[in-house]
Amino acid sequence: WKRPIANQNVWVRATVASVSGINHVNLYHSLNLSGKFLKDTMFDDGLHYDQAVGDGIFGAKIDGKPGATWVRFYIEAAANNSSKTVSFEPQGAEHDVYTYLVLPSAASDTSVVINELMAKNISTITDSAGDYEDWIELFNNSSQPKDISGFYLTDKKYNLKKWKLPEGTIIPPFGYRIVWADESKFEGKFNTNYNLSSTHGENLLLLNSRLELVDEVTFGPQPTDKGYARVPNGAGPFIIQSPTFNGYNNSVPHASIVVNDTICSLIVRFSNNSTNASSYSWNFGDGPAFFYIDNPVYTYSNPGNYTITLLANNGINTDTDYATITVYADSSVNFGTDTIVSNDIAYQLDAGTGFSNYHWSTSETTQIITVNNEGTYCVDILTAHGCNNETCVYVILNPNGIENPDESGRILFPNPADDHLTLISADSKKLSLEVFNVLGEIVYSNDFQKSILINTQIWVEGIYLIRFGSISKIFVVKH
Repeated sequence: WKRPIANQNVWVRATVASVSGINHVNLYHSLNLSGKFLKDTMFDDGLHYDQAVGDGIFGAKIDGKPGATWVRFYIEAAANNSSKTVSFEPQGAEHDVYTYLVLPSAASDTSVVINELMAKNISTITDSAGDYEDWIELFNNSSQPKDISGFYLTDKKYNLKKWKLPEGTIIPPFGYRIVWADESKFEGKFNTNYNLSSTHGENLLLLNSRLELVDEVTFGPQPTDKGYARVPNGAGPFIIQSPTFNGYNNSVPHASIVVNDTICSLIVRFSNNSTNASSYSWNFGDGPAFFYIDNPVYTYSNPGNYTITLLANNGINTDTDYATITVYADSSVNFGTDTIVSNDIAYQLDAGTGFSNYHWSTSETTQIITVNNEGTYCVDILTAHGCNNETCVYVILNPNGIENPDESGRILFPNPADDHLTLISADSKKLSLEVFNVLGEIVYSNDFQKSILINTQIWVEGIYLIRFGSISKIFVVKH
């Protein structure tokens, strides 16, 4: 039941059954919306798109027709009884019949295009009667004048002749013709008998006098006083932008902000999806300051609701877009350090109050957990406004062999060391360290910052010297 393209054969198939047997099945079709039908025999021989021989499925062909042709058809079946009882599909034939409209074929000359339209004109421009009406802009995309007298412009795929352009309609080279879609055909010769749907959108087709398709555009819901225009002019895809009535589309920039509605940080990154612009200016809603960059990153002083303004300019025209966002302060857990050293055999990690959900790497969901093993522990928190963040901390638990920090605030443990040695520095300065055996040979060297874990599993038992910065310490390896 798909619409055929121009000159494509159409096969009609019907399943027929009768307790008396079947005398004949005929297909009737007509190229006129009224009048007589032509008759063709339908066959159950496996050769007419009827599947298997003798299966009760009959088929026949309607030869391909030119584009934009209406075809009516129905089926007649006669039983093989004494009265040759006849039934029809549909039952009301010949008054109630099936129809299809052949898709229009493509025109060889497609230089005239639907270039722009406005489906909701409230204050942009008036027609000759002084009314704000929907309008359609046609553009001659060639260097020769084009006579489009007798062309059709329709918003209905099943009514291709809905409105006809008047005689004498000539578009000059790279020129324009405005048609007013206002259902007021008596106001002027370029006023159509239909208007455009801004609520739901629709199709718009341009056909030549032979009903060949010259151009077609499908549009969705349209905003007030905005043009739906080809960019680049005459050839590009359609975008919603400020209107360029009876003029070149490329001269109008289109401003577009992309940003999440809710921001879980005072630092916000804005994406700029504007087109046809060479410069931009932003206002972030918390003061008069403007940023003149493409994709800014802005830091707010306080949480709150803000309206963002983006101006896109191409040196001639300016377009503006707005976005409203809610900014929340950074939500994270503060353990005070990235490494916690405890002399106890267990340690309580507290993620803090003020969060609606807690999810630890240990699968616990409480604010406070107790850890009994050395390792990294992470907690993912969720705030009441839907923001989440993850924080991790390394916990060292070793009740034996942890020495007190020296005067520089550095700790070395355990001593004696078994399979590992941990070194912690109180400051964040990057330090170089070297480890020497009793023969003065370097057995390990590295740089570290704040803390480092050294694997001593394969070291021989004995006394070692570790030097980091200006500090040297003696420790023992004992497996």
